[in-house]
Amino acid sequence: MVTLAGLLKEERTRAVLLAFYATWCRECPSGLQVLESGKDKLMQGGIHVLLVDHGEDKETVSAFHRQMRLTLPVVLDEFKEISGAYGVRGLPRAFLIGKDGTVRAIYVSEGADFAEQLLKDADAR
Repeated sequence: MVTLAGLLKEERTRAVLLAFYATWCRECPSGLQVLESGKDKLMQGGIHVLLVDHGEDKETVSAFHRQMRLTLPVVLDEFKEISGAYGVRGLPRAFLIGKDGTVRAIYVSEGADFAEQLLKDADAR
């Protein structure tokens, strides 16, 4: 597990996608799989993907990641402080943050839709 502040500070050379999810979210797994399979394409497009788990503990998240075979880095938001800062009210949600630290796009939808749209947007860059 990583810290959000540390990663955002390191990632001044690329855009960062913060993808909020939870293990109990029935729409999240399909989007996470699309992000996982598209991570190389996103990295080539200058986008670093960072998952943010919404309100769960390390053991729950680690077991979910093993089961889903996810290798993307994840930040635990156990007390929903990060989610609160970004105004996350439903899942999945994703925020594309530019190199300058500003939010460039917000992806709000269900299932793999937001991830597929993100991949299309990355192609258009």
